Amino acid sequence: IHARAGQLNALLSDLLDLARIEARSSGMLERERVEVATLVRETVAGEFAEAGRVRVIDAGVPLHVLADRAQLAQAVRNLIENALKYSDGKDEVTVTVEPLPLEQEKVSVRVEDRGIGMTKEEAGMAFDNFYRANRQGNATGNGLGLAIVREIVAVHQGQITLASEVGKGTVVTLSLPAAT
Repeated sequence: IHARAGQLNALLSDLLDLARIEARSSGMLERERVEVATLVRETVAGEFAEAGRVRVIDAGVPLHVLADRAQLAQAVRNLIENALKYSDGKDEVTVTVEPLPLEQEKVSVRVEDRGIGMTKEEAGMAFDNFYRANRQGNATGNGLGLAIVREIVAVHQGQITLASEVGKGTVVTLSLPAAT
């Protein structure tokens, strides 16, 4: 009963997050100038330091976006959690922050794992509410993590892409407008 109550609490929390994000789409975001690599490093240090499996690579120059800091941190956290969840316990997850090569006015956050990967059909549904690509049968979650990331990126006028190959891993890339 206790475990099930915890699962229901997590589900309700994620549903409330999704509703709050959608409600803020009307311009109520608390935007500030955020240095993306710093935010990623803080998120990794605060949430994933003990895992020791997350490596952050940055461009070596500050890259800023106008964003709701808490929402952007949540998006990064959700992507890293998924990457770790669907990877072997020894594999490293790489988070790369850089300007998009052909679009210098955009900042890219790429989360890459060498995990189980997804089929083309699974990848097409990955951002749907409650969808879980759980072929291993041991991954936990409620299938809202990537849906939340999708909404966060949308309210920040960004884009999200996912590339995956079964047995080789997944790469999720967020691209957000750079702050001027």
